[in-house]
Amino acid sequence: MRPQRGDPNFSELWKRFQLKVHPDLFMRWPDLHKTNTESLQKLQGILNECKSGERSVTEYLRPRIETMEFYMRTDKENAFMRVPVSIRIPGANCRNVLATSFAALFKQAGLPARFHWGPEYWNQTYTVPPPAPGEEEEAEAEGRRMYQ
Repeated sequence: MRPQRGDPNFSELWKRFQLKVHPDLFMRWPDLHKTNTESLQKLQGILNECKSGERSVTEYLRPRIETMEFYMRTDKENAFMRVPVSIRIPGANCRNVLATSFAALFKQAGLPARFHWGPEYWNQTYTVPPPAPGEEEEAEAEGRRMYQ
């Protein structure tokens, strides 16, 4: 998924998607409400990991596959469409893999399948955290042992 000029920002599509699956729309159907609540929380957790900002190198996205499902209303009264989602997170800076997953999800929801991440996501600065007390001396001693 390569965005082009004129494609919307991810945050705009994310808001539109949430309006289609928001748990408050499913209060009369407890099972659907619960499923959408849990799935939205999972997706929001993934997105929080992608938010821009300063991080340490230990805060890269950890590799995993997240599976979830959503329910969306259809044009028929009291009829719903089940939308299964599987998002592969290979770790580190995986913006292209996640973009492909979100594009497929948005397409199933009837939204544009291309977008720009925008400045809210992936504009991160990574810093190496300082060693914990005592680790520096241990690392130096280990280095001396390795090269003696």
